[in-house]
Amino acid sequence: MKRRDLILASAGILVPALARSAQPCPPPQVNVSGGGSASTTCATTPTTRTFNTSFNATENPISESGAWVRLTTTYWHNVRTVGGNAVPSANASSDRSVFDDCYARLTGTWGPDQELVATVYKGAASEGEVELCMRVTDTTSSVRLYECGFNVNGLTFIARWNGAPADYTMLAESPNGLINTGGLWTGDRVRARISGQTISMWYARAASPTSWILIGSVADSSSQRLISGSPGIGFFARSPLSLDYGYQDLGVTQL
Repeated sequence: MKRRDLILASAGILVPALARSAQPCPPPQVNVSGGGSASTTCATTPTTRTFNTSFNATENPISESGAWVRLTTTYWHNVRTVGGNAVPSANASSDRSVFDDCYARLTGTWGPDQELVATVYKGAASEGEVELCMRVTDTTSSVRLYECGFNVNGLTFIARWNGAPADYTMLAESPNGLINTGGLWTGDRVRARISGQTISMWYARAASPTSWILIGSVADSSSQRLISGSPGIGFFARSPLSLDYGYQDLGVTQL
Protein backbone atom coordinates (compact mmCIF):
# COMPACT_ATOMS: atom_id res chain seq x y z
CA MET A 1 0.00 0.00 0.00
CA LYS A 2 1.36 3.41 -0.91
CA ARG A 3 1.74 5.99 1.82
CA ARG A 4 -1.13 8.11 0.43
CA ASP A 5 -3.47 5.10 0.40
CA LEU A 6 -2.49 4.27 3.98
CA ILE A 7 -3.29 7.81 5.12
CA LEU A 8 -6.69 7.76 3.39
CA ALA A 9 -7.52 4.33 4.77
CA SER A 10 -6.65 5.43 8.29
CA ALA A 11 -9.09 8.32 7.80
CA GLY A 12 -11.87 5.89 6.97
CA ILE A 13 -11.83 6.51 3.23
CA LEU A 14 -11.31 3.57 0.95
CA VAL A 15 -9.89 4.78 -2.32
CA PRO A 16 -10.74 3.28 -5.71
CA ALA A 17 -8.68 0.18 -6.39
CA LEU A 18 -7.75 -1.69 -9.52
CA ALA A 19 -7.37 -5.46 -9.43
CA ARG A 20 -3.96 -6.90 -10.16
CA SER A 21 -3.48 -7.58 -13.84
CA ALA A 22 -2.77 -11.06 -15.13
CA GLN A 23 0.74 -12.27 -15.94
CA PRO A 24 1.99 -11.07 -19.35
CA CYS A 25 0.90 -13.27 -22.26
CA PRO A 26 3.46 -15.06 -24.43
CA PRO A 27 3.56 -14.16 -28.13
CA PRO A 28 0.88 -15.85 -30.25
CA GLN A 29 3.50 -18.23 -31.73
CA VAL A 30 6.74 -19.54 -30.21
CA ASN A 31 9.60 -21.57 -31.67
CA VAL A 32 9.85 -25.21 -30.63
CA SER A 33 12.53 -27.86 -30.88
CA GLY A 34 13.24 -28.91 -34.47
CA GLY A 35 12.62 -25.48 -35.99
CA GLY A 36 8.82 -25.57 -35.98
CA SER A 37 6.38 -23.33 -34.17
CA ALA A 38 3.43 -23.75 -31.86
CA SER A 39 0.42 -21.56 -31.12
CA THR A 40 -0.10 -20.28 -27.60
CA THR A 41 -3.17 -19.17 -25.68
CA CYS A 42 -3.52 -16.70 -22.88
CA ALA A 43 -6.45 -16.30 -20.53
CA THR A 44 -6.83 -12.66 -19.58
CA THR A 45 -8.55 -11.38 -16.48
CA PRO A 46 -10.39 -8.07 -16.91
CA THR A 47 -9.57 -5.38 -14.40
CA THR A 48 -12.25 -4.50 -11.86
CA ARG A 49 -12.40 -1.07 -10.30
CA THR A 50 -14.09 -0.63 -6.93
CA PHE A 51 -14.79 2.20 -4.49
CA ASN A 52 -16.09 2.05 -0.92
CA THR A 53 -16.74 4.74 1.64
CA SER A 54 -18.48 5.31 4.98
CA PHE A 55 -18.61 9.12 4.58
CA ASN A 56 -16.52 9.79 7.70
CA ALA A 57 -15.40 13.30 6.74
CA THR A 58 -17.42 16.50 7.23
CA GLU A 59 -17.41 18.27 3.86
CA ASN A 60 -19.55 20.54 1.68
CA PRO A 61 -19.12 19.70 -1.11
CA ILE A 62 -18.13 16.07 -0.68
CA SER A 63 -14.56 15.45 -1.86
CA GLU A 64 -12.91 12.61 0.10
CA SER A 65 -9.46 13.70 -1.08
CA GLY A 66 -10.59 14.32 -4.64
CA ALA A 67 -12.62 11.14 -5.12
CA TRP A 68 -15.80 13.16 -5.82
CA VAL A 69 -16.60 16.13 -8.03
CA ARG A 70 -19.51 18.25 -9.29
CA LEU A 71 -18.56 20.32 -12.34
CA THR A 72 -21.80 22.27 -12.71
CA THR A 73 -21.63 25.82 -11.35
CA THR A 74 -25.32 26.79 -11.43
CA TYR A 75 -28.78 25.23 -10.97
CA TRP A 76 -27.77 21.94 -9.29
CA HIS A 77 -26.43 21.66 -5.72
CA ASN A 78 -23.73 19.91 -3.70
CA VAL A 79 -23.80 16.63 -1.85
CA ARG A 80 -22.42 17.16 1.66
CA THR A 81 -21.22 14.76 4.35
CA VAL A 82 -21.95 15.22 8.04
CA GLY A 83 -22.32 12.89 11.02
CA GLY A 84 -21.13 9.89 9.00
CA ASN A 85 -23.78 10.33 6.30
CA ALA A 86 -23.98 11.75 2.79
CA VAL A 87 -27.01 14.05 2.51
CA PRO A 88 -28.31 16.91 0.36
CA SER A 89 -26.91 20.39 0.98
CA ALA A 90 -29.88 22.42 -0.21
CA ASN A 91 -33.62 22.30 -0.80
CA ALA A 92 -34.93 22.39 -4.33
CA SER A 93 -36.65 25.50 -5.60
CA SER A 94 -40.20 26.16 -4.46
CA ASP A 95 -41.04 26.20 -8.18
CA ARG A 96 -42.34 22.68 -8.82
CA SER A 97 -41.08 22.79 -12.42
CA VAL A 98 -37.47 23.01 -11.19
CA PHE A 99 -35.53 19.81 -10.51
CA ASP A 100 -32.31 21.14 -9.04
CA ASP A 101 -31.08 17.97 -7.35
CA CYS A 102 -27.90 17.66 -5.31
CA TYR A 103 -25.40 15.30 -6.97
CA ALA A 104 -21.75 14.26 -7.07
CA ARG A 105 -19.87 11.81 -9.27
CA LEU A 106 -16.70 9.79 -8.78
CA THR A 107 -13.59 11.02 -10.54
CA GLY A 108 -11.37 8.96 -12.83
CA THR A 109 -12.23 6.71 -15.74
CA TRP A 110 -14.91 4.07 -15.20
CA GLY A 111 -16.17 1.35 -17.50
CA PRO A 112 -19.79 1.69 -18.64
CA ASP A 113 -21.19 -1.29 -16.69
CA GLN A 114 -21.54 -0.35 -13.02
CA GLU A 115 -23.20 -1.45 -9.79
CA LEU A 116 -23.82 0.67 -6.68
CA VAL A 117 -24.96 -0.50 -3.24
CA ALA A 118 -25.74 1.90 -0.39
CA THR A 119 -27.16 1.80 3.13
CA VAL A 120 -29.96 4.27 3.79
CA TYR A 121 -29.92 6.90 6.53
CA LYS A 122 -33.35 8.31 7.46
CA GLY A 123 -33.52 10.95 10.13
CA ALA A 124 -36.57 13.19 10.53
CA ALA A 125 -37.32 13.23 6.80
CA SER A 126 -40.96 12.87 5.77
CA GLU A 127 -40.26 13.50 2.09
CA GLY A 128 -37.32 13.50 -0.31
CA GLU A 129 -35.39 11.10 -2.54
CA VAL A 130 -32.07 9.29 -2.44
CA GLU A 131 -30.57 8.48 -5.81
CA LEU A 132 -28.00 6.06 -7.21
CA CYS A 133 -26.57 7.46 -10.44
CA MET A 134 -24.74 5.76 -13.30
CA ARG A 135 -22.87 6.87 -16.43
CA VAL A 136 -22.64 10.45 -15.17
CA THR A 137 -21.01 13.11 -17.36
CA ASP A 138 -21.15 16.79 -16.51
CA THR A 139 -19.83 20.19 -17.56
CA THR A 140 -20.18 23.61 -15.97
CA SER A 141 -23.75 23.85 -17.30
CA SER A 142 -25.06 20.34 -18.01
CA VAL A 143 -25.45 16.85 -16.52
CA ARG A 144 -26.26 13.56 -18.21
CA LEU A 145 -26.85 10.41 -16.17
CA TYR A 146 -29.14 7.51 -15.34
CA GLU A 147 -30.89 7.90 -11.99
CA CYS A 148 -32.44 5.17 -9.85
CA GLY A 149 -34.55 7.08 -7.34
CA PHE A 150 -35.96 5.92 -4.00
CA ASN A 151 -38.56 8.18 -2.40
CA VAL A 152 -38.75 8.19 1.39
CA ASN A 153 -42.40 7.09 1.13
CA GLY A 154 -41.70 4.15 -1.17
CA LEU A 155 -42.12 5.45 -4.72
CA THR A 156 -39.37 4.36 -7.13
CA PHE A 157 -38.30 5.41 -10.60
CA ILE A 158 -35.58 5.18 -13.26
CA ALA A 159 -34.89 8.36 -15.21
CA ARG A 160 -32.36 9.73 -17.67
CA TRP A 161 -31.07 13.26 -17.27
CA ASN A 162 -30.54 14.68 -20.75
CA GLY A 163 -28.13 17.50 -19.96
CA ALA A 164 -30.00 20.78 -19.65
CA PRO A 165 -31.74 21.92 -16.45
CA ALA A 166 -35.14 20.24 -15.95
CA ASP A 167 -34.62 18.12 -19.09
CA TYR A 168 -35.17 14.51 -18.09
CA THR A 169 -36.88 11.39 -19.43
CA MET A 170 -38.77 9.05 -17.12
CA LEU A 171 -37.93 5.50 -18.24
CA ALA A 172 -39.95 3.59 -15.61
CA GLU A 173 -41.70 4.35 -12.33
CA SER A 174 -43.91 2.75 -9.71
CA PRO A 175 -46.54 1.45 -9.98
CA ASN A 176 -46.12 1.23 -13.78
CA GLY A 177 -43.22 -1.16 -14.29
CA LEU A 178 -41.55 -0.77 -10.89
CA ILE A 179 -42.70 -1.78 -7.42
CA ASN A 180 -43.12 0.47 -4.39
CA THR A 181 -40.75 -0.29 -1.50
CA GLY A 182 -43.31 0.72 1.11
CA GLY A 183 -40.86 3.24 2.52
CA LEU A 184 -37.20 3.08 3.56
CA TRP A 185 -35.63 3.43 7.00
CA THR A 186 -32.13 3.63 8.43
CA GLY A 187 -30.24 0.39 7.76
CA ASP A 188 -32.26 -0.59 4.68
CA ARG A 189 -30.11 -1.02 1.57
CA VAL A 190 -30.59 0.03 -2.04
CA ARG A 191 -28.84 -1.20 -5.14
CA ALA A 192 -28.64 -0.22 -8.82
CA ARG A 193 -26.91 -1.76 -11.81
CA ILE A 194 -26.42 -0.94 -15.47
CA SER A 195 -25.26 -3.67 -17.84
CA GLY A 196 -25.30 -2.86 -21.53
CA GLN A 197 -28.39 -0.66 -21.79
CA THR A 198 -30.40 -2.46 -19.10
CA ILE A 199 -30.87 -0.67 -15.78
CA SER A 200 -32.07 -2.58 -12.70
CA MET A 201 -32.76 -1.60 -9.09
CA TRP A 202 -33.32 -3.47 -5.81
CA TYR A 203 -33.82 -2.91 -2.09
CA ALA A 204 -33.25 -5.01 1.04
CA ARG A 205 -34.41 -4.57 4.61
CA ALA A 206 -31.98 -3.95 7.45
CA ALA A 207 -33.09 -7.19 9.11
CA SER A 208 -32.11 -9.19 6.01
CA PRO A 209 -29.54 -7.03 4.17
CA THR A 210 -28.57 -9.60 1.54
CA SER A 211 -32.13 -10.62 0.63
CA TRP A 212 -32.51 -8.36 -2.38
CA ILE A 213 -35.99 -7.60 -3.70
CA LEU A 214 -36.06 -6.65 -7.38
CA ILE A 215 -37.89 -3.37 -7.92
CA GLY A 216 -37.69 -3.68 -11.69
CA SER A 217 -35.62 -3.19 -14.84
CA VAL A 218 -35.79 -1.13 -17.99
CA ALA A 219 -33.69 -0.93 -21.18
CA ASP A 220 -32.84 2.37 -22.86
CA SER A 221 -32.45 1.85 -26.61
CA SER A 222 -33.30 5.43 -27.59
CA SER A 223 -31.09 7.73 -29.60
CA GLN A 224 -30.33 9.63 -26.37
CA ARG A 225 -29.06 6.56 -24.53
CA LEU A 226 -25.92 7.00 -22.45
CA ILE A 227 -22.94 4.76 -23.17
CA SER A 228 -20.26 6.04 -20.79
CA GLY A 229 -19.66 8.01 -17.62
CA SER A 230 -18.95 7.67 -13.91
CA PRO A 231 -20.96 6.32 -10.95
CA GLY A 232 -22.45 8.88 -8.60
CA ILE A 233 -25.04 9.70 -5.94
CA GLY A 234 -27.78 12.29 -5.71
CA PHE A 235 -30.58 13.61 -3.54
CA PHE A 236 -33.75 15.61 -4.02
CA ALA A 237 -35.05 17.71 -1.14
CA ARG A 238 -38.16 19.92 -1.18
CA SER A 239 -38.33 20.88 2.49
CA PRO A 240 -36.00 21.31 5.48
CA LEU A 241 -37.05 17.89 6.78
CA SER A 242 -36.08 16.17 3.53
CA LEU A 243 -32.48 17.33 4.05
CA ASP A 244 -32.30 14.63 6.74
CA TYR A 245 -32.35 11.67 4.33
CA GLY A 246 -29.27 10.13 2.76
CA TYR A 247 -26.69 7.34 2.79
CA GLN A 248 -24.56 5.83 5.56
CA ASP A 249 -22.16 4.09 3.18
CA LEU A 250 -21.61 3.26 -0.47
CA GLY A 251 -19.92 0.54 -2.47
CA VAL A 252 -19.30 0.81 -6.23
CA THR A 253 -18.08 -1.89 -8.62
CA GLN A 254 -17.17 -1.62 -12.27
CA LEU A 255 -18.64 -4.78 -13.79
